[in-house]
Amino acid sequence: MASTRDKSPRLVIIEGKDKGKVIPLKKGTAIIGRFKADILLNDTRVSRAHVALNFNQDTGELSYTDLKSLNGILINGELRETGTLKDGDRLLVGNTLFDCQLMIDGETEVGTLAKNGLDPSSANSISLPGPSRFATDSIVPAPFIPVTNAKVIEKDSPGPNTTLSSKNIKSSIVKIDTKHLFTKIPKSIRVGAISLVLLFLLISLLPNPATRSLSNKTLENYSSEINKLMNSRSFDEAKQIAIECVKSYPTHSVPLILLGDVYFELRKIDLAIDSYQRSLTLKPIQLVTFTRLIRLHMISNHIQEAKTLLAQFLPLLNSGMQSSKIHVQAGELFLDYPELEPDSKVQLQRAQSLQSKEAPNNSIGYKLESQLISITEKNTASIKRSEEILKKGLVISPRDEWILDRLFYLKLTQKDPKQAMAILETWIKLNSKSTKPLLLISYLKFNEKNFLSAIPFLQRILSLLIKEPLHPHYSEALNLMGQISMQQNQLAEAENFLIKSCKLGYQPSCSHPLLVGIPSPSNGPTPASVPSSSPIE
Repeated sequence: MASTRDKSPRLVIIEGKDKGKVIPLKKGTAIIGRFKADILLNDTRVSRAHVALNFNQDTGELSYTDLKSLNGILINGELRETGTLKDGDRLLVGNTLFDCQLMIDGETEVGTLAKNGLDPSSANSISLPGPSRFATDSIVPAPFIPVTNAKVIEKDSPGPNTTLSSKNIKSSIVKIDTKHLFTKIPKSIRVGAISLVLLFLLISLLPNPATRSLSNKTLENYSSEINKLMNSRSFDEAKQIAIECVKSYPTHSVPLILLGDVYFELRKIDLAIDSYQRSLTLKPIQLVTFTRLIRLHMISNHIQEAKTLLAQFLPLLNSGMQSSKIHVQAGELFLDYPELEPDSKVQLQRAQSLQSKEAPNNSIGYKLESQLISITEKNTASIKRSEEILKKGLVISPRDEWILDRLFYLKLTQKDPKQAMAILETWIKLNSKSTKPLLLISYLKFNEKNFLSAIPFLQRILSLLIKEPLHPHYSEALNLMGQISMQQNQLAEAENFLIKSCKLGYQPSCSHPLLVGIPSPSNGPTPASVPSSSPIE
């Protein structure tokens, strides 16, 4: 049995701005916080130094201590100050939910293949063009050496241990009189052979039914088809089409970018990184590849790799010849990962330049400036300024969910639940298929003990995500339905909802007293994602 020392415990963010990010745990203490911490979170409800984690490598024990944070921490939905985390526990810090994976091998399937000297692409039945970061040998090709199967018949043939010089090789060539050799073949055989050759050439020129679709599709056709499949969340089918596209256009960069996009949606981060990196070895080089690679490296906690790519990308971005779209994508990268640019003056200049020059018709510049104010300033006046800037962005992009979400929390910070509710109602009207505002409004009504009015919103979440049961909001909505059923003393229904939620991996449901046979308090625990009305630190 492998010891704890052979394992690589980690935290995985399953809800929040950095969703999908994997954070390996090292020996000693690590601080989670929003500023000057070991694990930085882009979350306004997180204190500068929020919680301390201590990993004892000898015992495999991971302990936690709340550093007197403003909003506290929740372990499996319950408020805690200090204790020990177990494998599978859910740690909520602000709006960021961590899954604690303490007994897991520190390798992905792809990493294991690479470690054993195998190409991970073999698992997908495709050999991608360009150098792979998983390659075990040099990418420099060996010189071509022609091989002949003909036997050299020579009067004074050298023995097996004799070294052949170029002179010896030349002297060993046997001259053949092809003119008289061909005429000695019977005419009927010659005619038959020529007929077979002509037939073979004719067949080879005909289109192969198995590959006819490949030759008839343009790159635009492939791109459109893959995007449609991804929009309908048919990711496995999209992957097959993307692989077909790579085979049809092996020297073009775009097919590999499309394949990387599909792998990202399938949460195969290593393969996505590999596809994007290979695309940079082909032409034309797409700057969007840099932003996607940097994002994936940040998600995978490859900070140095991300900063190296950023240093290559910024001169190209600032060359003055780039489209508004790529400037927006770069802005979104800094919005999600402000730690990439620690200089607040540079960030402010970038935000204001986006507003006036690079992307005046996009809200990204206003979002960047608002976030910068939230990070660097902590007073009532700054909250008002941040709100005003966001409202300017909302005029440009009235359906922007990032702005609506931030305005909602700013209203809670100002202890204005009525306006916070109004923002959620507007959000729901604008984006009828978004589940985040439905979940937030359900929690607000639950906290107000207006249980029955929360049910329609939860039912709508379950209806929208019926084909995506692994979506975090689906299991969380089931959990809240169970909580409401408990309040109505409908224990059988509550148990059914909680069991379904637990089976989907929502840990607070699994540890609910109803499922472990312990009587529950009359009011029930506060759900893990209930937004706090406490002011931002």
